Amino acid sequence: MNTQQRNELNRIVKAMVMHDVAGGLSQVTTLLELIALSKSYVRLQEQACNVGLTHRQTVRETNIEIGIIDRALILELDARFEGDPRGFCVWLTKEEGSGETHKIIDVVGIA
Repeated sequence: MNTQQRNELNRIVKAMVMHDVAGGLSQVTTLLELIALSKSYVRLQEQACNVGLTHRQTVRETNIEIGIIDRALILELDARFEGDPRGFCVWLTKEEGSGETHKIIDVVGIA
């Protein structure tokens, strides 16, 4: 995790604790799990970019994506995935509204 990512994580954790987002400490634990899964996802994307994935790695990639989505939903966020490991592979977004009033109010790249 680079300095920018660490600072962004600190900002998120402080905001969650200060605003007691749906349980505070349990949410921080979920966020840490989300980051760990995201790191694994990035390593798989690097492997896919360099030499491709085996069947087993493809299944693992799918399971990691499901884990990331599950934890993002607990945090009331949406997860988006990018396959290019040169940038962020996992993005979390906070959206509100629907239809014409739909807008993204915050975006964080976590890994």
